[in-house]
Amino acid sequence: MRMREFGLVAGVVFALWLPGCENQDSMKNEEAAGPGVEAGKSDAAKEKQTFADQMQAQVDKLSAELKELGERAKAKGEEMQAEFEKARPALEQKLEEARKGLENAQKASAAAWENLKTDVKNAVDKLQSELDKLSEKYGKKE
Repeated sequence: MRMREFGLVAGVVFALWLPGCENQDSMKNEEAAGPGVEAGKSDAAKEKQTFADQMQAQVDKLSAELKELGERAKAKGEEMQAEFEKARPALEQKLEEARKGLENAQKASAAAWENLKTDVKNAVDKLQSELDKLSEKYGKKE
């Protein structure tokens, strides 16, 4: 991985990890509040859940797309398959980082939520862009 990409990934991971540390007390308070809290979710909490659901669906789609690209690369021959296998670990790592970022964003305080929301969206969009480039290279779905 290039040093610039590593720095970006490390920064995103740290940015996603840090707010989770301050969130433990608020999570305990939510657990102590009981089952009636769910019914009283604010609009911001509903927006947060909607976003999280959308991003989870997109991450799941990207995971399936990564698997399908591997199959298409294999069908293109040994050279394409070898090239894909070389790129796969970095793509899988980005996919896992998006999953972890989404998990941290769901746990984030309201103050940290907006920044994390942007970070998760950017990570997912970047991975989508990389998969789109590979998709063009390996041809259309059959």
